[in-house]
Amino acid sequence: MALRIFIDNGLEYEYAFLLAVVAFLLVFSYSIVSIAIRYRKGKLSKNLVPSSPEAPDISTEDEYIEAQVADNRLKKIAKAVLSKIRVVRHFMLLANTLLIILAFVLVFDLLQNPGIRVTYPQEAQALKSYEEPLIITFDRPIDTKQFQPYIFPEIQGEWIAQQEFSWLPFKRTVAFYPQESIFPGKVFIYYADITDIHNIQEKWEWAINSRSVDTPEIESVSPENEATDVAVDRELQFKLTSQGGSFVEWRVEVEPEAEHEIYFPADDIVQVRFLNNLRQNTNYLIKLYRTPVRYNLISKEVVERGEEILVSETSFVTVKEPLLESISPSGNNVYVTDSIKVVFDQVMDQETAQASFSVSPAIQGDFTWENERTMLFKPAQNLAKQTEYTVKLAPGIKSSKGGITESEITHQFKTIGEVTASIGPSGSSVKIGVNISINFNQPVDKNVAQSKFSINPSVAGTFSWNGNTMVFNPNANLAYSTKYDISIGSGVKSIHGIDSKRSYNHSFTTEQLVFTLNVPVYYQTQRFACNLVAARMALAYRGVSVSTSAAHSQIAKDNTPWDPDANTWGNPHVGYVGDINGVSEGYGVYWGPLSSWMSGYRSNSVRVGMSRTAMLTEVQNGNPVIIWAHNGYSGSGANRSWTTPGGTSIYAIRGMHSYVVVGWRGPIDNPSHIILNDPNRGRWTITTGYFDSLWSYFGRAAVVVY
Repeated sequence: MALRIFIDNGLEYEYAFLLAVVAFLLVFSYSIVSIAIRYRKGKLSKNLVPSSPEAPDISTEDEYIEAQVADNRLKKIAKAVLSKIRVVRHFMLLANTLLIILAFVLVFDLLQNPGIRVTYPQEAQALKSYEEPLIITFDRPIDTKQFQPYIFPEIQGEWIAQQEFSWLPFKRTVAFYPQESIFPGKVFIYYADITDIHNIQEKWEWAINSRSVDTPEIESVSPENEATDVAVDRELQFKLTSQGGSFVEWRVEVEPEAEHEIYFPADDIVQVRFLNNLRQNTNYLIKLYRTPVRYNLISKEVVERGEEILVSETSFVTVKEPLLESISPSGNNVYVTDSIKVVFDQVMDQETAQASFSVSPAIQGDFTWENERTMLFKPAQNLAKQTEYTVKLAPGIKSSKGGITESEITHQFKTIGEVTASIGPSGSSVKIGVNISINFNQPVDKNVAQSKFSINPSVAGTFSWNGNTMVFNPNANLAYSTKYDISIGSGVKSIHGIDSKRSYNHSFTTEQLVFTLNVPVYYQTQRFACNLVAARMALAYRGVSVSTSAAHSQIAKDNTPWDPDANTWGNPHVGYVGDINGVSEGYGVYWGPLSSWMSGYRSNSVRVGMSRTAMLTEVQNGNPVIIWAHNGYSGSGANRSWTTPGGTSIYAIRGMHSYVVVGWRGPIDNPSHIILNDPNRGRWTITTGYFDSLWSYFGRAAVVVY
């Protein structure tokens, strides 16, 4: 029973059991040998010592003593020799016994069928590395000639049977040393024809389902997806769930494009380094692709590539470029005591901001920070007067978030110099109620400045100040259509800069007088109704409302038909002539019949040969004036006179038209423009010369409505 347990438990139990047996036999043998030695020793002593001493035949006592000593020494030597001989005999017996037991055990053990002691990989275990061999170790030697190992998928490699110990003749371990890696997935290892070295036992087989080296997945990405304010010089890091290696290739796509390289600072890290800084304030999309690779483990050359797949997609926004909100002072009149203030739009790195700052011409000074965004440079001494300074901020200023200014920033200002003045208003049509302003480029002595002011024609007024602007307030409105000359003499005293060295002169012209009656504007809807519509507008101004159709029905008419062959027609001095709608030939009516009809509503007077000034005087007195003139359209104005059947000659033109004069611009005796109510155009302002030419067609005929 004990032997069966011993044999079945194989090599490890075998060595332990044998060690215990050897220890037991050694102890047992030592005990037996010790007893035997003691027994032999006692027996030897009895044989060597005489039972009763006899007196030796020695002549003297000294000789007797010497003989006794020699005899005792001989006894001791004999006793030691006999003891050693017995010990050797017993140990030889023990050694022979052990060798017989060991030989029996080993021979009996070698006849048994080998069992599996250790395998790598184990069932469902993933390979740790392609560099490590696949191993199966048996508890007894196997017949390596019968043994058949297989691996699927098939790869190049070598199966080698190995000795457990170099001094043993038989082999218990078989290892597969791959020469190629395996694609991710299932690995099937099959061992066939397993038997003992004597090929006595029945052959058996063994299979293991394992996996190739685990393909690394993405555990985390830095910076995280949708991160903001990412530094432009930051690297990307992909943390893997397991170690990578030559069995997998990585590829990165960057949108927008950015040159980059991939490296591996650790076995489980994929790192992306950008060759140039990324663009600031830019949304980047990063895609990481993984391709499984089979490669030769010796040459490292790729044997086969698998399918490339997208394993990570992440986006982030790079840090915003720090921008300048303002630099002060600015302009051309900077005080020489001013400091230079630079305001950024975000929290800045103070060291790089100060290092990038320069002023030309160079000045010494100290930096302070009002807050995390505002840098102040205070010159050690006053700036030079009337000098242009250039402030430069070199690129490369960093924000606290890692943003970097990409371009040089330049700012210029000029320190205060000589007093200058600008005078207003300007133009040729300045309102008569205007105030005159003199804007100095810097603070000045107000009393001195007021003493340097003059205006021609002379105007009485007072002074007031608004900052550096002196205002002259006339006591009354300025005159219409008048040119005024303004002068500021030299010697205006500066408070911070240089006194003025020259005078400043300026002129403007006031607006023309514009007079307008509030006569309503009516438009004609019938082709030949202009005379009646003009009359309607003048009557409406006087409070009389009448329609065009009513006016046409009430006014006198000359219904003589138009005879083109005889060139005869009615008399417009008698009544309305022609068709008002223009379906048949139409014309209109002159001032006489129109005045007669209007007299039924308002008093009026007919004027022929009326002067323009007299006409405008009537308008100034509040009386609208209806005139007969040319309509101003091209192609009209041609003479189309005819005679009445009674022989009266009628002067007429094509484009006869009526307007209402409602105002003018400029002096009444020399206006620049006349303002009309036109039944076609509405309110119409024309030059005086043009008006005179239109009105002259009918001898400056008019009806003044009171």
